[in-house]
This record gives sequence, C-alpha cells and structure tokens, in this order.
Amino acid sequence: MTEAEIAAMKAENERIKSENEELKKKKKSREEDDEGDDEDDEDEDDKVKSKKKKKSREEDEDDEDEDDEESGSLRDKVRRKREDSQRRGAETKRLETAVKFNLSIGEFAKTNSDLLPEEIPEILKAAEKESYDSEVEKANAVKAEVFESFFAVQSNLDLLTTNQKAAWDRYGKLTVKGKADEAEQIFENLFEPALETLRKVRKAEDVGKSRAGLITGDKVQEGYKNRLVAGSRKTYLGEKGDK
Repeated sequence: MTEAEIAAMKAENERIKSENEELKKKKKSREEDDEGDDEDDEDEDDKVKSKKKKKSREEDEDDEDEDDEESGSLRDKVRRKREDSQRRGAETKRLETAVKFNLSIGEFAKTNSDLLPEEIPEILKAAEKESYDSEVEKANAVKAEVFESFFAVQSNLDLLTTNQKAAWDRYGKLTVKGKADEAEQIFENLFEPALETLRKVRKAEDVGKSRAGLITGDKVQEGYKNRLVAGSRKTYLGEKGDK
C-alpha cells in the first residue's frame, strides 16, 4: 500500500472515530436528560415503592435464574463484540478499496481509452473539483458516472445478459441515495464483465480481419460480430444459451 493510500485511510478512520465519539456524547446527554426528567416527575412515595418492589423481585429470584441471566448477558456481549468487529473490518476493507480506486481510476481510464466513452477523462477531472464526505462516497460517485456513461452507448448495453439487464433496469428506478448504495455492486457485477467482454470482442474482430485480409459486407460483418459476442458471453459470463 502506498503512502498516499495509508494517509487517506488514516484521515478517513479519524473522521469516523470522531463521528462515533460525538454520537456517544449526544446519546449520553439525552439519557441524562431523560433520567433528570423522570426524577423530577416521580414523587418520594413512588420512589420508595419502586425500590421495595425491585428489591423483592431480586430476592425472589433463585440461583438458577440468576445463572441463566448472567449467561445470556455474556452471550449478548460476545455477540455484540463480534458484530462490531465484523462491521469495523468491513468498513476498513471498503475504505481500502475506495482509496485504491480513487488513486488508480485515472490510469484505468487511460488504459481502456479505446473502450470507454470519450467523455470519461472530463468526468474524472470534474470529480476532482467536487467535495465529498469520504473516500467511499467519492469512489461510488465516480463509479456511477463511469458506468452510466458506458451503458449510455446501446452497443455496450447489448453486451449484458438478460439477468444483468434486469439488474440495470432496477438500478435505474432507484433514488439518488439508492443508486449511491448500489454503485459498487453495479460496477463490479455489470460494468467490469461487460467491459471485459467488449475487450475480447474487439480483439477477436481485429484477429479475424487480420486473418481474412479483407473487409466483408455490412451484413456479414454484423453476423460475425454477433457470433463473437455470443462466444464471449459463453466464455467469460458463463452463458449457456440465448439469454
């Protein structure tokens, strides 16, 4: 991992830590306010009665019940700790992925310039001038711009399988927030496979033309291209039939 990636991750972790601390303080403040209100509303007789009832219940509980309650409490603590650890691990992994993407998307666009729409470099330049709350938010925003531009080209959209097209249609009906949440999945499961298929198709077309040594008619060329697309889908997307 480069120094830039490490620095970006540290900054993001500090921001998340600060937000969590602020939320804890607000929660504690609300709890203290609620307790203060309850004490003001409850008169002295009610306090005495409440304490007596609580003490009576505690004395009536036998050892077995106390053991079960203690065991359940420990299980809850272990479960919460495990879930919290998993959540932090997932957030860290997502942050690492976002940082790497943001640092490498420019080179990715150059490498695939012959496959991507011409407007992609300008989109990336514009993104650098925008402000984002986190590296993850920036990565998802850029990913969405890239694959939406890519699939705006009908021939690229035609590279998707039936199931992938259904997923793309569902994405198009989402809210702005919903699209942001799904951007990472769409990029990995739709855009990247389609881009790879397009790369294989272009390569196969070039090889075919080179071997043939001539330019075929439009209809023959189109039929040849369709066969290449179908073969690429079968090879790289796992299709078995006409989907």
